Amino acid sequence: MTPTSRKCTACNNMMPEDASFCPVCGHDFRPLAESRPRVRRTPMPLLAGGLIMVSGLSQLIVALELLVVYGSEVPSLQEEDAVIIISAVSMMMVGPLAVAGGYYALRRTRFAWALVGGVLTSSIAILTTAYGTGTLIALGLLATILLVGSKDEFDEL
Repeated sequence: MTPTSRKCTACNNMMPEDASFCPVCGHDFRPLAESRPRVRRTPMPLLAGGLIMVSGLSQLIVALELLVVYGSEVPSLQEEDAVIIISAVSMMMVGPLAVAGGYYALRRTRFAWALVGGVLTSSIAILTTAYGTGTLIALGLLATILLVGSKDEFDEL
């Protein structure tokens, strides 16, 4: 052991004294502040996650109501009834994705999935505005704006 070397605390191999990383195992010896800048945490991702989850759950409820009302009339479906059923099924498919996106926003992880949840919840609400989902459009758009504004607070993009 020379005066200009030290042992890696992770793998016990010798490394230069001034090294930032172990050449064998890659362990990071930089101070925490240097390795990742501290990001100020705001309530925006939490608010966005809550809005996305409320919107996704609301879509699921509206979809279930539509399926109960119109699904019982399957043998005598008219063309407009079929459109309603297709809309309800699409809301049933998007609702869980929105809820998952809201969950990731609340945890400040997987920004891309959180954003997908926000975009999907507002886009499906736009497509189904005839079924009382106008408020869901506003919730989804507001959540998406909040998410984009807080992108740096997420652990994973």
